[in-house]
Amino acid sequence: MTTPSPFRLPSVFTDHMVLQANRINPIWGWAAAGSEVSVHWQGRTVTTRADDSNRWRTELAAVPPGGPHVLTVSSENDILTLRDVLAGEVWLCSGQSNMEWSVAQANRATEEIAAADFPEIRFLKIPRRARTKAQEDTATCWQVCSPKTVSDFSAVGYFFGREINQTRKVPIGLINSSWGGTLAEAWTEWSFLENEPAFASFVQPYLKSLVNCSDEENQKRQELLEHWRKVERFRDPGNRGYFLGWADPAIDETDWKNYQVPGLWQQKGMNHNGAVWFRKVVTVPNEWAGRDLILSLGALDDFDETYLNGVLVGSTDNQIPNAWMTPRNYPIPAKLVQAGQSNTLTVRIFDEFGQGGFGGGAVLALHPADAKPETGVRLEGEWKSRVEYAFDSTVPPRIQALLDQKGPFFENAPANLYNGMIAPLAPYGLRGALWYQGESNAERPEQYQKLILRLIESWRTSFQNPELAFFFVLLANWQSRQTEPVQPGWGDIREAQLEALKLPLTGFASAIDVGDANDIHPRNKQAVGHRLALSARAILYGEKIVHEGPTFEKAELEKGRLRIHFSSAVGLKTRDGEPLLGFAVKGKRGEWQWADAIIEGESVLLSSVKVPQIEHVRYAWATNPVGNLTNAAGLPAVPFRTDR
Repeated sequence: MTTPSPFRLPSVFTDHMVLQANRINPIWGWAAAGSEVSVHWQGRTVTTRADDSNRWRTELAAVPPGGPHVLTVSSENDILTLRDVLAGEVWLCSGQSNMEWSVAQANRATEEIAAADFPEIRFLKIPRRARTKAQEDTATCWQVCSPKTVSDFSAVGYFFGREINQTRKVPIGLINSSWGGTLAEAWTEWSFLENEPAFASFVQPYLKSLVNCSDEENQKRQELLEHWRKVERFRDPGNRGYFLGWADPAIDETDWKNYQVPGLWQQKGMNHNGAVWFRKVVTVPNEWAGRDLILSLGALDDFDETYLNGVLVGSTDNQIPNAWMTPRNYPIPAKLVQAGQSNTLTVRIFDEFGQGGFGGGAVLALHPADAKPETGVRLEGEWKSRVEYAFDSTVPPRIQALLDQKGPFFENAPANLYNGMIAPLAPYGLRGALWYQGESNAERPEQYQKLILRLIESWRTSFQNPELAFFFVLLANWQSRQTEPVQPGWGDIREAQLEALKLPLTGFASAIDVGDANDIHPRNKQAVGHRLALSARAILYGEKIVHEGPTFEKAELEKGRLRIHFSSAVGLKTRDGEPLLGFAVKGKRGEWQWADAIIEGESVLLSSVKVPQIEHVRYAWATNPVGNLTNAAGLPAVPFRTDR
């Protein structure tokens, strides 16, 4: 019996890939032990041999940006030819859900997707996988950016990469390795965590969970959870309501109940998963006759089939990643619209797990395709609803036990996402990494100050690149607007994020003014990607541009008042043209008080009748701060405090 050849490359090496330009790139793979492996690249051939464990590795000569090129790898009777290979700038995009958030979920998604014809931008998406041991490979392949491929990719990553491509005129490779709701320690290599006393709160429980729990048992538990999530979890038995005529505008609504939209039905006393139908009658203005419309429904949790006047106009099913947080914007052809008359909207929502219904976070409206939703017929308010299927949402005991245990197989266990989603990539040639994470670590800001440094160091070590650039997103504003001078919340975690700046080749993009009070996932990912690109262009590529907002430098007392000096302060102004807000001051005793603040040149002068002798100041110290200070570039001032 002939033993199959182990000859192969890891999945990070495929057609359409982008190699990091102007540097030597490692290449590796597997072949029969002792066999010779030849790599032909740019007119040169290098040879090596596979070791006793069937592994081999060599290096590709540095080339300038450009392509397409062909890369050939051969061993004995086997040959692999990779075509359409570009050399350019390669970036790893990682973090939690705001990095995972796709182009299809961003502002102006329809227009962005239609315009995404950038063949020199390439995508590599890493599947979710948590593992207790570092993995050697994953299952993926490179894709060329186009309207057909862009919708599912990281919005922040894409908008960043698009700007670098357009300003630097080089090919761009974007690797999306992210997972919603995850912790920074899960993305950090174990050796950078285990001996740090500050990390004992998660290292020690993890070590205890390993006792009497073999790698094989952990693997079985992971597979059981993954099987349940993909196969056993509540599935849609089929659209029975449609065949009962529930999409028909003439249906009898006697058995339908009132329902306020938006809103999740579990928050309205409907404690089940399953399928629920919603109906609303709207009158379309006469002047819209003959015009194509867009139906904007925000995010629907989880899946939907949507009808206008009994005709299916859009649907989102379980083939769409993160469907539960994907805004629905369905095109309505003019021939379906009854201008000047009543039109019936009907939406069937199927919720497989957690909460279901209208998630909100966007304007709900029926509007002309060439106009903004705000100009259309608004859809918030009273609808009719009817339950089609009601499932018991109780998780099976065997699964709940695993979820409660959160042992070493859990995605947020220390190093598990590094093992499953970062290690298989290393040491692929990268220029840098983009990081949007911190929400899940917000309750442990002091720990995060060290954790973010260890994460960066671990990645630079794994990718064998001490000059790996690292740019992160300062968390966006969220929840209720600030009402007190200083409020508990995300001020501390933003400060902890900024500790990353202690390391060289690091920078940030502030999202503190482009968030959504009602949604932890703001849709304006264009601004975030642009600001990350500004940091890269200035810090890494040396462009003489403003890349950050006004940043605290020093404070000086002036006869009981306090003058705050900033860097990046040319053209200080308020974002909205209103009086300057967001500064709080405190004396040796007493509480924080709002300060009277005025802009004078490139500084701000603070005073307060309630604090005659100011000792300390804080700015924008809340989860959703009122601070409105910007510079001429329109970049928001960075939150700070002097009392740390």
